[in-house]
Amino acid sequence: SNKMQRVFFKIFAPPVFSGDEDKTRAAAILNTIGWSSLLIVLGILIARTIQANDVNLTEVNWILAATILAIAAVLVLGHRGYVKAGSYLFVLILWSALSYIAWAADGIRDIAFFGYTIPILIAALLIGWQGAAVLTFASVVAGWAFAYAETLQLFAPTLDTPLNFARDMTGVFILMGILIYLMITTLQSSLS
Repeated sequence: SNKMQRVFFKIFAPPVFSGDEDKTRAAAILNTIGWSSLLIVLGILIARTIQANDVNLTEVNWILAATILAIAAVLVLGHRGYVKAGSYLFVLILWSALSYIAWAADGIRDIAFFGYTIPILIAALLIGWQGAAVLTFASVVAGWAFAYAETLQLFAPTLDTPLNFARDMTGVFILMGILIYLMITTLQSSLS
């Protein structure tokens, strides 16, 4: 039981890099966001699979599964010391997955479009304001592209049921809450 606890702790605990406080702090944030995102996306995937009433069920489920595997890879990178690379990869993966889901589903009306706030906040936390600015710009461009594509009738939105919308939005709000908490505690610790 003691050995199981050590293995469990080793998997979930953030890595510590002696002598590098910034890297350790970034790794802790990446670890928290990584595990939170992984578990929330897994929860949404399981709920979608059980309900099985989504118009874009299979396509979006494959993207969610791929995203879970990609986040796991990012967590491994962070633990191995590649915190910066892991951070860039994480933000890129999340933004790309959200873009694909929005395109496959309801475009600018999809929860994935609202979800763009998550990689923007993560970029602000882990990469800096430049990363957040680039993603903000990319998200605005994507929004206009979705709107334009729908205007040209390149795709027709298939609006989600209210309960599915609420389920997915719950995941977005929980992640945003965690990110805001991390931002505040990071600011407080750097002030003190």
